[in-house]
Amino acid sequence: MKKTHVVALVLIAALIGFIVSTTSNYSTYETFTTAVSDNGREFKVVGELVDQDQMIYNPENDPNYFAFYMTDMDLQKRKVVYHAPKPQDFERSEKW
Repeated sequence: MKKTHVVALVLIAALIGFIVSTTSNYSTYETFTTAVSDNGREFKVVGELVDQDQMIYNPENDPNYFAFYMTDMDLQKRKVVYHAPKPQDFERSEKW
């Protein structure tokens, strides 16, 4: 077998491995109920910001603490704590 064939097979195998690893690491969109009931897995909860309640972000005291209230697809309202800096244009987003 030629060296170019071996190199091509190794590159194809690496590409297949990369594709499999990225597709198996996807997250699902759930409600608060299913996210709380199934511990150990990571979920993304999609919802809308509750405008009446305040957002808590004070970068001088703790730049990695951002809290807000959100309603999910089942209209359940919960406090969400995001342990990272507040995203830019957070208020302009349609869904979180």
